[in-house]
Amino acid sequence: MRTADSIARHGATPAAPAAGDPRISAPTPGFWAAAFAASVFGATTAHVLLQRGDGFAFAIGAGATLVALALQLWSRRLVVPLNWLALSAVSVIATVAASVANDLGLPMTVLTIGYGSALAVWLAIWSVTHHSTDPRSVTNRAHEVFYWGATGLAFAMGTAVAHWLIFEARLGMLGAAAVLLGSGGFVAVLRSTHLLRPATTFWVRFVVVRALGMVVADWLTAQAPHAVALGFVPVLLASAAVGVTIMLVMWRRAVVTRTTGIGRMMTPAH
Repeated sequence: MRTADSIARHGATPAAPAAGDPRISAPTPGFWAAAFAASVFGATTAHVLLQRGDGFAFAIGAGATLVALALQLWSRRLVVPLNWLALSAVSVIATVAASVANDLGLPMTVLTIGYGSALAVWLAIWSVTHHSTDPRSVTNRAHEVFYWGATGLAFAMGTAVAHWLIFEARLGMLGAAAVLLGSGGFVAVLRSTHLLRPATTFWVRFVVVRALGMVVADWLTAQAPHAVALGFVPVLLASAAVGVTIMLVMWRRAVVTRTTGIGRMMTPAH
């Protein structure tokens, strides 16, 4: 490896130091596909845990989330597998939290409004303290703590929205899926006409993707009319396989991009 002194002696032009490397995967189509897979995986895992009792599910979900987030925050740069692991763990605990709150007597309408209000307040605090809620601005751990807090609240809100549509609005699983797909399209139209800012689009879309993943998980596993009822194990394996495949592709691209950037930086100027 050439040092800065040898680069200078040989006339190379080092790249200017970056303000900070991203710690979160960019919101590409691959990211949204991975987020959807993580949502289905997390929701299904939560359902399996909840069969053993609310306390058991909360303890396991919270423990797994703390470990996953500790690994993610400890990492010095973006490691896509850790990103997906943290996303899946947050999906589990968010599902458990919303389900336990509902079991305690809070209707999904109240939970939807409550989680939505909490998310709005959290994003406002993040915006005031760091001047951005855009995931692309997450380049340090302080930013990242706010990001994962918002992710947890968005997942919890998405869980509440999904079950509100299915049960309280009485749309059923297919009706809820149709509404959510329409909402996603509407958000895309608003963004394309610049009526929504990128950061706002990201978090609204996050809630929609989470809610859709929750509906799909219920549709694939529930013993109910119009449900596929595949069972928990096939859905867990399928969603994990999809998520891991997407994650590996994204990880390889990130490594190639980083390696290419280093190679260009070390190339002598002519």
